[in-house]
Amino acid sequence: METFDSEVIGQILLLHRGIVASQDSAATGEQVCRVLMAVPGLISSALLVDGNVVAIAPPNGSPLNDFLEQMELQRATISEIGLWPQIEVFPLRTSHDSYSALIVAVSDRKAFLPYGPFLRTTADLIVLVLENKAQAAELRSLNTNREEQVSQRINEHLASEARYRAIFETTVDAIITIDERGTILLTNPATEQLFGYRADEMTGENVSLLMPSPDRERHDEYLEHFRRTGIGKIIGTGREVLGRRKDGSTFPIRLAVSEMRGGESACS
Repeated sequence: METFDSEVIGQILLLHRGIVASQDSAATGEQVCRVLMAVPGLISSALLVDGNVVAIAPPNGSPLNDFLEQMELQRATISEIGLWPQIEVFPLRTSHDSYSALIVAVSDRKAFLPYGPFLRTTADLIVLVLENKAQAAELRSLNTNREEQVSQRINEHLASEARYRAIFETTVDAIITIDERGTILLTNPATEQLFGYRADEMTGENVSLLMPSPDRERHDEYLEHFRRTGIGKIIGTGREVLGRRKDGSTFPIRLAVSEMRGGESACS
């Protein structure tokens, strides 16, 4: 039955998370070799990319140094390396490279064996870093362009919103935004002056608050008809009606209604 050192496994799993987040193969290799030194039965590890040693542990006096020199002299492929004694090889599975691998020197193969699958996963994750590094420059360029486009759209939206807000706040006409049930969502200063209510007194109330009877009741019927049929009798048109101030007095107004996205309506 295979047994594991849970602390070592935890370190390897944390290592895998770090590899996924990394785009630097050299830094990744150093981290991998350092962590793998805790694996039972393993005495040295090295990461080769295109035949070059990216990282090795321990950095000085590694048992793999002589092996790597011999490998260079013989120009041995990864498949040939795997036949050498006391060496375990985890090839970096790329489509064209025969000289990239995670290589470890093992003193106790039985103690090391249960950790082999974890190192296989480690090697596969390193491949992701190498492949992503090749695409990183292109992705950064695409992301930069995308960010510039998004930034431009945001700035245009903010500028448009600022223009709308300026008009909304300074126009002499009363503008009231309501939802499909007639609840007042937003009013401008001109509405406060015209009807005598503060904005917070109107917000959340039914717009019929600003109408005298019988228009108040008719307005509720109109909204109910609009919710059921989607047909607005006065949307896009204007008509003369009476408005009702906070003090109860009435006065003539010209009402224009337009529908906005999301089912809201703007009355002016």
